[in-house]
Amino acid sequence: MKRYGWLRKQIRARKYSLGAEVGVRRGITTFYLLRNCRGLVMCCVDNWQGDWAKYRHRFFNDAKKFGRRITVLEGDSAEMADHVADCSLDFVFIDADHEYKPFRKDLIAWIPKLKPGGLLCGHDIHFPGVKQACDELLLGYYESGGLEIDWVWWMNV
Repeated sequence: MKRYGWLRKQIRARKYSLGAEVGVRRGITTFYLLRNCRGLVMCCVDNWQGDWAKYRHRFFNDAKKFGRRITVLEGDSAEMADHVADCSLDFVFIDADHEYKPFRKDLIAWIPKLKPGGLLCGHDIHFPGVKQACDELLLGYYESGGLEIDWVWWMNV
């Protein structure tokens, strides 16, 4: 099961209604979740810079299909967290910059946005920067062993 299927299962089981994906690029995960989780509203965060700039137009075009169920915050992922109320999100899925310092900043910025018991999760735990920051900041997180759910890490806060 890939990460989007795993995340869909978590959202349905926990009856989540409001989440964020930090680092959406083309929006594959977000759009899958919106199509498969009735009532879900998503906050999508990306800067679409560098190699990802080519995906920006397509993302915004595809996002139109979901109307008010999607909010887009364009800019630095850690800074965009300031536009989201603390304790407002059921889950946050982080898949933006995988280098240690920016990823660590994302964790610090987005953890307060979760409701108590909310799901903090993300992609690419096999990247050294992601692994190091998770090890340092997250006590008791879980990680997938590879292809089963596509290198996902997670914990409840």
